[in-house]
Amino acid sequence: IRAEWEDRYGPLPAPAEALVAISRLRAECRRTGIRDVAVSGRTATVAPVVLRASQKMRLARLSPSARHDEKTSVLTVPVAGGGTEFVAWLTGLLGEVFDPAQ
Repeated sequence: IRAEWEDRYGPLPAPAEALVAISRLRAECRRTGIRDVAVSGRTATVAPVVLRASQKMRLARLSPSARHDEKTSVLTVPVAGGGTEFVAWLTGLLGEVFDPAQ
């Protein structure tokens, strides 16, 4: 859709960029089974998140400040930046932690 919009209308304005970023995050959440993403202040919570040992190690390497509570299946991630940058970063983090090739 992004390529089509750019072809038709040129560079995307900030609201359209935000829509594309949120759509990518939603698609990644759907792929990984995540049903809840909430940002409050400088922290994002993601749930439910069930991690294998290899995924825990990958998460610790990619985001050392992230915390995963196995009992509640909640992942807490500090928010670095804001807006579409953070959404893109979180989408990338989830993509790498839940890499289907691993």
